[in-house]
Amino acid sequence: MVDSLNIFITFHIEGKLVEQIKAVDPRLKILYDPDILGKPRYLNDQHGGPVNRTPEQEAIWLEYLKEADIILGYVPRPYSPRIMEYAPNLKWVQSPSAGIAQEVKRSGWDKTDLLLTTASGVHATPLAEFCIMSMLMFVKDYFHMAEEKNRKHWQRTCTTELRTKTLAVVGLGSVGSEVARLGGAMGMTVVGTKRTTEGVDPESVNVDKLYPSNELHSMLSIADFVVLIMPLNDETRGLIGPEELRARSNSG
Repeated sequence: MVDSLNIFITFHIEGKLVEQIKAVDPRLKILYDPDILGKPRYLNDQHGGPVNRTPEQEAIWLEYLKEADIILGYVPRPYSPRIMEYAPNLKWVQSPSAGIAQEVKRSGWDKTDLLLTTASGVHATPLAEFCIMSMLMFVKDYFHMAEEKNRKHWQRTCTTELRTKTLAVVGLGSVGSEVARLGGAMGMTVVGTKRTTEGVDPESVNVDKLYPSNELHSMLSIADFVVLIMPLNDETRGLIGPEELRARSNSG
């Protein structure tokens, strides 16, 4: 039976959330000091700006690393490649981000016994809304409006609608499925692909049609907008290149 677990929080987090973590189990001890992190530059700036710790603050940072059983947050360089030297008791790193594979490899954590978990899925809503905003910027010609505003000039113009467009989502995980759902809510025709499609109901991932991965070009040939939302690894690196970008123009 574990008597206590030290959780070192290495990113900016609201005080009420710290209290919620504490309330999970009386054995949890929270190591958290916002003063040893980078100063926030904007609302919800988890990383903060450049870190310029005093010697006293650096001593606190190193002591927290030494005590940590769990790290909740990010581990910057130069500490990450030598994390087991700085944090000999460390067993688990929980990242607030979804994509950590590249940093894990760069830091050599894939060669350790550390339990590594991510926050995959928690950012689905803001990321999906960002994708919809970006598409609206094109169909409503935001760039023209911004130019007209700068010129202090206004003249009627004509734009189109998302309802007439086809959205292709490459990667239908938590974020991709939410992008597809919002695209459908805007009246778009939504198609998509994912690594495994056999036995998957298109409705379960919010698309009108699901393409197997070997039919990527066929899917791209009908797309007005493409959202690529997949982890970067050896399998997905270079997935979208010149040929894929030409697929629509080559479709006739």
